[in-house]
Amino acid sequence: MFPATPLRGGAPPPATPPGLPRIDGIQTEKGLANTGGTLSGYRKVLTVFCADAQERLPRLKEPPALNELPLFTTQVHALKSAAASLGAEELSAKAAALEKAGNSKDDAFIRENLNAFTQELTRLVESILAALAENEESPPAPASAQRELLYQLKDALKNKNVNAIDRILESLQQKPQDAHTRGTLEKISDAVLMTEFEKALQTLDELDGTGGTQ
Repeated sequence: MFPATPLRGGAPPPATPPGLPRIDGIQTEKGLANTGGTLSGYRKVLTVFCADAQERLPRLKEPPALNELPLFTTQVHALKSAAASLGAEELSAKAAALEKAGNSKDDAFIRENLNAFTQELTRLVESILAALAENEESPPAPASAQRELLYQLKDALKNKNVNAIDRILESLQQKPQDAHTRGTLEKISDAVLMTEFEKALQTLDELDGTGGTQ
């Protein structure tokens, strides 16, 4: 069996970053800090984790044969690291136990615990995808507040003020957005990371109310 997880006692559930529902099995506040501190970045990491886990899960349906142990160990090691970065510490600990068993060729431990691990991983992926979908469907931010932030972002991009850009993008990304706006903000964020400020400005002009603003 997996090592017992210490009880949390009467402690409240971990804080949840604004704009993202609480996800069972993840300490979202810790995951947000681990992945750079921005909500948009955390969403991207959650999305990538789900895609990666879904790709790996079919390879973990059955206990590995002896000659497959190195590949098995690589799979659970990757999941261990990714889960820890998200704040899914309990799942990460179980992946670590399976990794240790793979390294020591402990076939009995793997056979006893692999199915429970894959079931928990599947549930976590489903919970993440549901949380992201729920956030995706949130109503857009009020137009006046949204427009003011977009004008501020345009000025910050023109002045190449990275600190202001990061602050404004974070404010926008923490507000409920429609899918088009969120996608555009992510493109702007990516362009800023590459110091492509003109490209970011052009992308910003795709949003209503900003094109041609001086």
